[in-house]
Amino acid sequence: MVSSPQKGSQAWATRQKVRDMRIRAFALISMLTLLAMSPSACLGKDPCLKKNLPDAVKKLLEKEYPEWRLKKVEDLQGYDREVWLRVNPGLCPGIAGGRFELDSATSYALLLIPEETPETGYRLVVARKSPGRGYELRVLDEHTDWNSRSIVVKRVPAGEYSNAQDETKIQLKLDAVLLERLEAWTVLYYYGHDEYRRMVLTE
Repeated sequence: MVSSPQKGSQAWATRQKVRDMRIRAFALISMLTLLAMSPSACLGKDPCLKKNLPDAVKKLLEKEYPEWRLKKVEDLQGYDREVWLRVNPGLCPGIAGGRFELDSATSYALLLIPEETPETGYRLVVARKSPGRGYELRVLDEHTDWNSRSIVVKRVPAGEYSNAQDETKIQLKLDAVLLERLEAWTVLYYYGHDEYRRMVLTE
């Protein structure tokens, strides 16, 4: 039995419509996949939002360092960003909260970079809560002319640490602050006797 030309053209149009729908669906899926793999998608939930800090700390930063800001994931470039996202998923390279001074209170190590020249210079400060006086800032390290593109801050847990020459060992009972130039050097800042002390771990 031979179908009529009209029925044949209708069948062809239906097949063409189905094929077009499949092509559009495939293109949409491909686009969504590429977006999901992009760095911007990884930054969808920004771990560096100031809402992760107490209001008192945010106000103090705005008052004391109006021309500086927290370092963000997008400030890291290329391979540095890949390393950070792979090793520290969900963490901010400019904020590290921990029990740095007291086991009963959270302090915040903050890596600040200039608003105008974000790749040059940095300040590492700790926001600590003093009894009866609220939060105050303490500067641990600063270099206004260093290339700061690969520098990050994070918390490391209590434990044993040794210096780069493996000559000095310390046993920490509290968290410590780690300042790092990715895949280059690391410096440990730890609290003791009412002050922060410094130890170069790798260089």
